[in-house]
Amino acid sequence: MSSDQDNPFSDYALACAKYGDCIFDEVQKGAVKLEEAWSKATRSWPRLVDKAAKKGFLGLGRGVGATWLNFILFQPHQRWPAGLSAEHTKILQFTKSLDSLHSSGRREDFPTKNPSDEETLEAMQKLALIIKKEILRPMWRSYESISEDAAKSIAPLCKAQFGESCTVDEAKDIFQGDLLRGWKMGSLDVDSSFFKVYPRFQDWLSG
Repeated sequence: MSSDQDNPFSDYALACAKYGDCIFDEVQKGAVKLEEAWSKATRSWPRLVDKAAKKGFLGLGRGVGATWLNFILFQPHQRWPAGLSAEHTKILQFTKSLDSLHSSGRREDFPTKNPSDEETLEAMQKLALIIKKEILRPMWRSYESISEDAAKSIAPLCKAQFGESCTVDEAKDIFQGDLLRGWKMGSLDVDSSFFKVYPRFQDWLSG
């Protein structure tokens, strides 16, 4: 950031306050970075479905099969087996949204066998645990890192924009809050897939 941007009374900051919402400009930049980071973090999800579909801790058994797990995953959640926890259900709903980023290409495959509800439940629970570890946690780390970077750019603008200064922690809250509002209003200039994945991520994050 330039020295002008660091100064809350600079021509840059004052012009932002007068002519445009420069804080939202920083939110938009952060959204683009988040979109790029999440796209990279989620590429492996079809392979993780394959992993969860295999039986046993090491994934060496036949299990329910990837075709069946993909098929049941994309059914309405009312058709999922009973016994899934609330968190597992949120993670699996999130997993469905990843098809908008990286299509597995197998959603329409129809299974030749129907495993039992017990086998399906075990596979779906395993998939939820794998997705949480391999995808959601890295996504959360990038969300926090990008939020913190954006906050450093937003904090110097608070005085001119709001009439009072804000700390970096407060600026982080501003970024995350404006990101949420930008999603709700459809005002973020990102791919439509982001609008599908982001709310499912937030569902999981909110617990």
